Amino acid sequence: MKLSNIGIAMLGDERIPVMMRLENECIKRMKRLAEIIKDKVKYYNGESPNVVVAPKVISSIKDSK
Repeated sequence: MKLSNIGIAMLGDERIPVMMRLENECIKRMKRLAEIIKDKVKYYNGESPNVVVAPKVISSIKDSK
């Protein structure tokens, strides 16, 4: 059976001053969520899923492409 990957991305605010303030905290939260998933989620054979975290917070349509 093929194991599925889990992807985590966060959508942010398009307002530049808001994103400048919150981006680092958002990235920390995404990484923490990935750690929790790796620790708590187990497949029937005991393996944890591969968790992929987006390299940055998506704040516009251009960022998501």
